[in-house]
Amino acid sequence: MSDKSPGDRALQLVNKVVDLGIEGRAPGLKPSIEVATDYRQDSRFGSDEARINSLVRWHVALTGTTGFLTGLGGLASLPVTLPAGLGAAWVVQARMIGAIAHLRGYDLADDRVRTLAVAAIAGDATVTQTVKQLGGASLCGAGGQRWVGSPGKP
Repeated sequence: MSDKSPGDRALQLVNKVVDLGIEGRAPGLKPSIEVATDYRQDSRFGSDEARINSLVRWHVALTGTTGFLTGLGGLASLPVTLPAGLGAAWVVQARMIGAIAHLRGYDLADDRVRTLAVAAIAGDATVTQTVKQLGGASLCGAGGQRWVGSPGKP
């Protein structure tokens, strides 16, 4: 039996999902940096804001398509397709978060960026635990009210 609590195991899973999405280790998935570079080099976009808006629209459509496809099996396949669909959506979201962070100038190897990606995917319930594990002083002040500032600034 594992010594880890369900919360610790869930956090470990979400961290793994973030790594898969940002690093592009899932089959057929480009790393976040490559996606951001492709969008940055696309002459159709006049600003990073336009790039990010397009990036979000594309990833929302991709996640919706994944959800639709995993739901085709119906009620009988739900025990298998629901976790698979959630996992796929989380990986795609992690890649999108990483690409946006890279477009904004953040270092994707920085633990603070990875922590905020985990927070965005896992929700508020895991933020406090993650912040504690990574040394919360660098992420937020008292009460968790202050998030990471601009790149290169605390």
